[in-house]
Amino acid sequence: MLKKLTLLAMLTFLVGCSTQLGYRFADTIIEWQLSSIVELRPELQRDVDQVITDLHQWHAREEMPRYHQELAKIRTAIANDEVDAAFLDTSYEAVWQAWQRILEQLEPHAQSLLPRLNDTERAQLRESLEQRQQQQIEEFKERQQEDQPQRRLQRAEKNVKTWLGSVNSEQRQLLRQWLAQRVDNQQQWLLYSMQWQAQFLLLVDYPQQQDFEQQLKLLMFSPQELRSDELQQSIEANRVLTTDLVLAIYASMDAKQKRHLLRKIDGYLDDIDGIVRYYQ
Repeated sequence: MLKKLTLLAMLTFLVGCSTQLGYRFADTIIEWQLSSIVELRPELQRDVDQVITDLHQWHAREEMPRYHQELAKIRTAIANDEVDAAFLDTSYEAVWQAWQRILEQLEPHAQSLLPRLNDTERAQLRESLEQRQQQQIEEFKERQQEDQPQRRLQRAEKNVKTWLGSVNSEQRQLLRQWLAQRVDNQQQWLLYSMQWQAQFLLLVDYPQQQDFEQQLKLLMFSPQELRSDELQQSIEANRVLTTDLVLAIYASMDAKQKRHLLRKIDGYLDDIDGIVRYYQ
């Protein structure tokens, strides 16, 4: 499932909205292969395996054709020089709706599987998620110490080069301006992540509470309710800046870069076709 979602994430990049769309918790919500972090008892493992199989099939048969359609629209717009802010907003909305459909498929399984965890399984889940979070904290501290402007620029250039094949001087300057203007909200994201996980683990520990179903829905469908005003404002500001950046880089592409981008998209379209055919 997560490998297939990289295609959705790629769509997110192409429409200029790579700045946090809720995928922060994708591995927590989607990766129902709990055996990788929790030793499930056999009867629960069988049910989890069946859920994974069903979700894979649904995603390949129902969602992958949608991704192909949206990506084909993006390709056509690029080929015909029709990419503008309105088009990016429409594409962003398509990505967001796809994410909501995934959550809608996952939610009933989460409601039924989480309460079935026994004390040992819940303890293992808590330990694994807390270890993962501690690793995120350590990585954040390392980035704060080592993440110099030149290194950030190099990473941004590498990302653009992946899609365009090269980076010219104008595009490099656009990236410098974007990095200088965007709000560094990594610490706010980390605090948000910690708060979300604390709420999630509280639900896991007390599945018998009356509002369990409602609270789980809120965590899955409205996690933004846990964001601080500062974080939400920075997300919106960075989204505007990133949209402007994508439009500026798009306008600065030469013919060779455009051909490289179209070939890259064609490769993803072929990948999607292959997945759809496999699951037919």
